[in-house]
Amino acid sequence: AGRDFIAGLSAECVASLLWTPLDVLKQRMQVGPTDLGTLGATRDACRVGVVGLWRGYFAGLAVWGPFSASYFAMYEGLRRAMGSGDGATEASARQSIPAGLGAGAAAALLTQPLDCAKTRIQVGAVPRN
Repeated sequence: AGRDFIAGLSAECVASLLWTPLDVLKQRMQVGPTDLGTLGATRDACRVGVVGLWRGYFAGLAVWGPFSASYFAMYEGLRRAMGSGDGATEASARQSIPAGLGAGAAAALLTQPLDCAKTRIQVGAVPRN
């Protein structure tokens, strides 16, 4: 379980480097004026420089790191607990689907309050018309 936890956390650190700019733009477009397009959201986020696209990276990591780490640890644990009993090492859909649902629900429940805080940080001060 520890190995799965570390693997999920490590993967999220790398994935967040790619997804944070898209998440920042999406959040800004959601809370900004209705005519704020992608270019306007990008300009607004980059007022402090290109680094503005990664605003909230560590806040996002505080959400998605624990989410991914706990998801993968719980998923593997649940999948193993629902073992087929026939000695097969590959998981069947009958094991994978409920394990994924259970792990995803539990991880989301644990991290949802952090996600709300992360969104506030990423949005920052968005000009309103």
